[in-house]
Amino acid sequence: VYTMWTDATKVLMATVPDWKAKSRWFYHVNENQFKPSKDIRAKVRQILKGARTRKEKMARLLYWVSSYVRYRGFNMGKGEGYTLHPGVMVFETRAGVCKDIASMLITMLRAADFEAYPAMTMAMSPVSTEIAADQFNHSVVAVRNPDGSFTMLDPTWAPMSRYVWSYAEREQYYLVGTPEGQNISMIPYAPPSDNTLRVDINTRIKGTGALSTVKMSGTGYKETSLRRLVGSAPAMERKGVFVDMVRRMSPAASLVSWSVSGPAGYLEDNLDRFRKPFSVKFTVKRPAVFLSDGGHAAYVPAAFSALLSHPRLLEWLSLTAEKRSTMVQLRSTLDLLITESVIIPTGYKPISMHDRTGGKDASITVDVTSKGRTITIRVHVVLKKRYYTVEEYPQLARVARMYSSLKDRTVTLVSGR
Repeated sequence: VYTMWTDATKVLMATVPDWKAKSRWFYHVNENQFKPSKDIRAKVRQILKGARTRKEKMARLLYWVSSYVRYRGFNMGKGEGYTLHPGVMVFETRAGVCKDIASMLITMLRAADFEAYPAMTMAMSPVSTEIAADQFNHSVVAVRNPDGSFTMLDPTWAPMSRYVWSYAEREQYYLVGTPEGQNISMIPYAPPSDNTLRVDINTRIKGTGALSTVKMSGTGYKETSLRRLVGSAPAMERKGVFVDMVRRMSPAASLVSWSVSGPAGYLEDNLDRFRKPFSVKFTVKRPAVFLSDGGHAAYVPAAFSALLSHPRLLEWLSLTAEKRSTMVQLRSTLDLLITESVIIPTGYKPISMHDRTGGKDASITVDVTSKGRTITIRVHVVLKKRYYTVEEYPQLARVARMYSSLKDRTVTLVSGR
């Protein structure tokens, strides 16, 4: 899903002179909410048993909170707003919204002797940094490191992810509440190399049909999206996720087999294993993809439809209009590489292909090369930004249109005799 916003004039009002004052206010209004109980301390000891490093301890507590505190809102009447609910209450109810989930993690971190503080952020929207006004919609956690810097943690966006801070929250402003006061800060930019999606396909043509084995893996937000695509489905219904992928490739295609590598959900007795990379693998049988008249042939590549119109993985594919009047915000940057190796029948060779469109901030390249009887088909998409201005948008639209048009293209082969 992408977000649109405009540069329309807005009024900002503040009751504090600067960000440090707002930081101190946020600290003091919440400081009494994070006192761990005896039961919380016991649970923290259980979770951290065997953990050695600061990083490992923070991750374990984050994964436990994100897994075992359900996102659910409660109307508490007076006292809502910026006041985080007490950690002891959240521990009993095991439910709450972002501020409650953050409160639970802060309480547990303090029970483990971390210097943890509440923080405010504005998820998926911009902030004006000149005035210390209420411009936040989300609660997160900050842990002060020995050198004085902060490690930012977001337990609300952590379910089914191996990252302690979501890659969908990059270039996002935040304010930590501390006794001395902090200035507003921004999460650093994440380049496309941090948000990769790799699709490796091996195809063998059989008659007019083909058998293709597809492996998908990734890093950053795209790995998280892939894991959630599978992990959000009940275990008995996960086959349906792969059936849907195959159906998007071709209505006539059929799923032969499927498997996943790495956990799709949490296990309280082994939280560390969730930090392992995630990938999926499935085999698809496609009919009528190799058509020949004796002298020429056409192959319909699996690479041209493997992720076609999948909104959970490629949310930007709907951005095909030539012009817009508002800015576009994507979930993350992207480096997508689809590679298909195809062994073609004896006596044919492909006509090479090279096609590219886009610009310096968004591009798609399609290549078809061959060596012997093996054809290599590559589709490479690079989106370097999360925010595309009205002026930058056309290159993103060209990428989306070309990617969407691949479903109607084939690889032409000629007789090599």
